[in-house]
Amino acid sequence: MPRTESRKANLRCELLETRDLMSASAPLALVAPPPGGATAALAAPISPPQTTALVAAVAPNGVLDAQSNVKFAVLLHLQNIGDRVYRNDEWAGTKGQSRRLEGFQLTLDHPIPGLGLQYMAHLQDISDTSWVADGQFLGTRGQSRRVEGFAIRLTGSQAANYVVVYRAHLEGIGDTGERINGAFLGTRGQSRRVEAMFVSIVPKANYHPHDDPVRDLRGWWGPALEGALAGATPGGVSWLGISRTTTTNQFSYDTRADRVDFSVTINYKQKVFGRTLWSINATVEGWVNLSNPSPATFRVGKVHVAGVSGWDETRIKDAVAYFFRKNADAIRQTRP
Repeated sequence: MPRTESRKANLRCELLETRDLMSASAPLALVAPPPGGATAALAAPISPPQTTALVAAVAPNGVLDAQSNVKFAVLLHLQNIGDRVYRNDEWAGTKGQSRRLEGFQLTLDHPIPGLGLQYMAHLQDISDTSWVADGQFLGTRGQSRRVEGFAIRLTGSQAANYVVVYRAHLEGIGDTGERINGAFLGTRGQSRRVEAMFVSIVPKANYHPHDDPVRDLRGWWGPALEGALAGATPGGVSWLGISRTTTTNQFSYDTRADRVDFSVTINYKQKVFGRTLWSINATVEGWVNLSNPSPATFRVGKVHVAGVSGWDETRIKDAVAYFFRKNADAIRQTRP
């Protein structure tokens, strides 16, 4: 082939490759149109990052090699917009529009042998959902119900080789620090909406954590708080057949606000010869300022009490406030 012809052929190949890369990096279209036929221009979502496939993106989680991250789609159901699809490693949702996120779905582009993805959420007036697998919608549509928090985790034999990293944009707070591998992100008992999320799944070797101002201290202080609640919770006269389960869903300390966000689920019952004599099912959740732990900042919710004498929510809330007053300095000094 003559040299001129060869140069033209190479130029055509380069143009085709550039066109394909630009097409691959284009944002995905709206899945479902907004109610009333309004266009997305009425409430434009966050613009995707201005990067191309030729340059490794610098993601907020500190990872430089974003091309090696696991690829997946992020579907959100947004107030007055409907369903919209985003990609991994970009902000999904809105900022500065006071618009609630009502549901979401994460879907892997291609199955990875030995690696699964699960997520849960804390929904307005529903509380914590169960964990669901990738590809399932979690939340509501048409109920005007906000997502207040969420958590994402990896499963399977390859889960130890990856890290799932996520952040959120919260009403009245703004961008949060990052959470990883199943830690709850958001609030409980504050009526505060999630407005946007950022999710990334990176190879463990490529993950470089930030110095997050919010510390997940469930493993350090969860058992102690559960013990304080057990001491303040009434029960039956006899210990025969008693089953007690207390679970700390959240215990995070925000160093900037000197605040602890927490959630503990209580499940107690006494069952003798197949008959339940009494039972307690409740969730104690909210937040406390360590400089002034007031019972007014949290609540006892989802209460079901049967056959128990002496049930007193004030007693439980006082016990929790005393716990934080007693341990405030130690909590501040705890580092995960």
